[in-house]
Amino acid sequence: MSHFEFIFSLFGLLLGLSLAEVLGGAVRTLKARSRVRVGLLTPLLGLFVMVNLVSFWMGAWNAKDLIPISYPALLTGLAVTSLYYVGASLTFPDHPDDWTNFDDYYFGHRRQVLGSIWLCNVVVFFLSWSVRGLTPTSLALLVDGVPSLLVLAAIVSGKRIVGVVSLAVLVAFYLLVWVVI
Repeated sequence: MSHFEFIFSLFGLLLGLSLAEVLGGAVRTLKARSRVRVGLLTPLLGLFVMVNLVSFWMGAWNAKDLIPISYPALLTGLAVTSLYYVGASLTFPDHPDDWTNFDDYYFGHRRQVLGSIWLCNVVVFFLSWSVRGLTPTSLALLVDGVPSLLVLAAIVSGKRIVGVVSLAVLVAFYLLVWVVI
């Protein structure tokens, strides 16, 4: 077993559980769609969380040679993947029938979900550059900075249109980055 496989066995488990939380919420939502108004915000949030998680997973693979086997590395990875799990778990309501409108659910939970994802991305951004001993490039700042600003806009704004546009652009941005880079 390589160093990366040892460390990522824990992180991969938590990231997989995070994806399962979002997918489970999406399925519950799909089943409840005839009884509740689903809207766009919560499903877009779920889609964003999933593409962001997959992006993080890919980033971990790309950094596999840089991740040391150490207690601080394990604790940092545990903190980051735990934050992902918290955000993923709050993306969809556990009991859809408790909500008549999922946009209300989104506005009640967007700060926790998006805040946890944003914090994960910021921590990983700074760690990845500091471990390499490099200064972020303009491309890296663009690729990480634009999504960060969009997430912050969705966190701060209480307007539906800002949430929809921010999340839709975030999903499109991540998909575009995967194709281009």
